[in-house]
Amino acid sequence: PICQAREVLVRVAYSLISSGTETQTLKTQKKSLPESVADTLIKVKKVQAMIKAQGLSTTIENVQKRLNPSEEDIVLIPTGYSNAGTIVAIGEEVTGLKVGDRVACAGSGIATHAEVVSIPVNLVAKVPASVDLKAAAFTTVGCIAMHGLRRAEVDFGETIMISGLGLLGLVAVQMAKASGLQVIGVDINPYRLELAKKLGADAVFNATDKDLVPSVLGFTEQMGVDAALIYAGTQSSQPINTGFQVCRRKGRVVAVGNVGLDINRDLMYMKELDLLMSTSYGPGRYDDSYEIGGQDYPIGYVRWTENRNMSEFIRMLEHKMVDVEQLIHQVLPLNDGAKAFQILLDDNKAVAVLFDCGAGEAKPEQEQHVMQLKPTSVVKGRIGIGVIGAGGFISKSILPQIVELKEKYNLIAISNRTPASAKTSAKKFKAGYASTDYRKLLQDDRIDAVIIGTRHNLHAKLICESLEAAKHVFCEKPLALFDHELDAITEVWKKSGKSIAVGFNRRYSPLSVKAREIIKKANAPVVIHYRVNAGYLPPTMWVQDRKIGGGRMIGEGCHFIDLLNYLTGSEIESVHSASVPMDNDKIIANDNVSVTIKYKNGSLCTLLYTSVGCSGIPKERVEIFCNKSVMVLDDFNALNCWGTGEKNLILKEMDKGFSREMKEFAKLVKGEQNLCMSMDEIINVTRTTFQIEKDFSDGDR
Repeated sequence: PICQAREVLVRVAYSLISSGTETQTLKTQKKSLPESVADTLIKVKKVQAMIKAQGLSTTIENVQKRLNPSEEDIVLIPTGYSNAGTIVAIGEEVTGLKVGDRVACAGSGIATHAEVVSIPVNLVAKVPASVDLKAAAFTTVGCIAMHGLRRAEVDFGETIMISGLGLLGLVAVQMAKASGLQVIGVDINPYRLELAKKLGADAVFNATDKDLVPSVLGFTEQMGVDAALIYAGTQSSQPINTGFQVCRRKGRVVAVGNVGLDINRDLMYMKELDLLMSTSYGPGRYDDSYEIGGQDYPIGYVRWTENRNMSEFIRMLEHKMVDVEQLIHQVLPLNDGAKAFQILLDDNKAVAVLFDCGAGEAKPEQEQHVMQLKPTSVVKGRIGIGVIGAGGFISKSILPQIVELKEKYNLIAISNRTPASAKTSAKKFKAGYASTDYRKLLQDDRIDAVIIGTRHNLHAKLICESLEAAKHVFCEKPLALFDHELDAITEVWKKSGKSIAVGFNRRYSPLSVKAREIIKKANAPVVIHYRVNAGYLPPTMWVQDRKIGGGRMIGEGCHFIDLLNYLTGSEIESVHSASVPMDNDKIIANDNVSVTIKYKNGSLCTLLYTSVGCSGIPKERVEIFCNKSVMVLDDFNALNCWGTGEKNLILKEMDKGFSREMKEFAKLVKGEQNLCMSMDEIINVTRTTFQIEKDFSDGDR
């Protein structure tokens, strides 16, 4: 992978397999009859919705792919989240770390089982020379166990019960003893009970013992434990309810593992117990600004963040307060991955297995950022294509068109941020090579045009760099997020002599084209009401972040503004907008907007964009009133006409114009007559969305 500005590149020495989290997906969980029926009904409803939206033949094809996927259809996801190694490169904004530092790394999908990983600064912690990197590879797991103890808020001399003596529970036993606590261990595995006793537990009991509760209460002289920590992973709610039974009055039960929560209220109520959740490694987890952006929490307000928990666990390793050597069942090379996981599935004495990632002596890196998959060369008459950011949308809607239009396009390369996603996408769509460095594509003379499908905040930068590299550009909407970005793009475009297209595909739908033909014949102003039942997106999603996604009006609303411009065939004269007067977790003001647009030819359009509707109705409906006639465009499936003299058009499948869009882009690149938007039209749509947002937001963009 490429080392970003606030990341470090680490050559991994050892990577720990989480015996609970990672093996859970490999286990077949038998469902009860009601659960099986409920699961089937959910799938049936999904298929019904898919038929309605995409048509029967597409649905059948998609279902068949799910039931019997080809190698290209299988999505590979990196696994692993706890490893240790040596820094071999640092980002330009990284401080306090240097090449050669030994570090522990954390993060699901980040600190993966791999030879080299790129880790954000808040997810690495230095490891002193006295700590073996094998032991340091346990750091993430140690943080999870540690945060559970912190959530219990126990004090020196108190008694706790640890239920579930897997990897997490056995580490927690040692940390609890090091903190001066009395520890009772509970599990169904006799070997792990013995190991817990060896590692310091004051008493251990089998969870299947009918006298478990009396035994625990007896150990505490009938007082009950101060806290019960549930590290087990099970669908059963028994561990939680047993915790309620053995706790003293006003005690605490902490759910660390993924357990059932069908709780016995009476047990909680009579003792006034607290039930607490423990979120993974601690404060900062699931907060992108902390984990990815590298923004730390002030120590005066958040004493124990993820990173500070990591450092504390390493300190405990250094001072021999925790011994993980006894937990290591086996160390295997990476290419014995299947064997390693099978050991954890089959051997009930196997607590932890490590991968030896073959780091050896760490040296300054000269990494390869390209994986060649097949020979590639210039094909006369075809446009060489490079894709930067082949995410879900590009993979679903654009790349299939590139493959289908093989007489027009030659897919040279795909670049994604992570190696696994780059390789998977490139193999699936039969690109010549995969890369984690988009600059390789810009340097490739065989590539005539690039398709940009990254997150929105990167669009402007990548467009400018691509134009400067003499590449034509197709950018999935939006073009930019800010006025200054749009100005920069315009300036570079004028000098480049290359073309820009933006993914406003709806204007290329056959139904949109037909509606435009009818309007043009009428030669009169139109009145249009465009309703978008967009659906709810939580404010935590990147699309809602103004600096990353731009918000939904800029990120998606540009689509609808463009279609209105296309249908009216006129320039915008004025724009007025309003949003709902509330902004909370359930109703986001900027996601519920009414926009009125007046055009120079007299046309009047309204756009109603809402996230508070229901998925039971189609997403989009366009009602067009013109010269005593009416047209209704329903979700790009049907165009119903009244008073136009035209027949209704009903498509077999939804067609939002992706195929024709890519055909027209090919003409644009080749300098042939085409229907692509002019740069002035693209800029006009983009600035209109900026203006709409200004109408209901504080401050200027």
